[in-house]
Amino acid sequence: FVLSGFVLTLAHDTLNTGTFYLNRLLRIGPAYFAALFLMLAVVLWLYPTRDKELPQQFISSLFFVQSFIPKYTLELNSPAWSVSDEMFFYLLFPLLFLLRNRR
Repeated sequence: FVLSGFVLTLAHDTLNTGTFYLNRLLRIGPAYFAALFLMLAVVLWLYPTRDKELPQQFISSLFFVQSFIPKYTLELNSPAWSVSDEMFFYLLFPLLFLLRNRR
């Protein structure tokens, strides 16, 4: 995460926040969503009577917030916690970038 932040800082002399978010989502999204939907299909196929929290687990993963809900962090697609954290830092990056440039 630190290396990613360092690279982002070096790569952006100027920053268009909308373009930044779109580029990050287009870069990370396809593989992330493919894995999420594949895991959902596998879980539904292997465990058709899975607990009632599956919809909440799926929605939290769909919006990249599963690592901020402790009981969902490693559910459904456990390696995706890192993407959830990464998206949090991507949300912070433009704000930190603007603060840095004000000085």
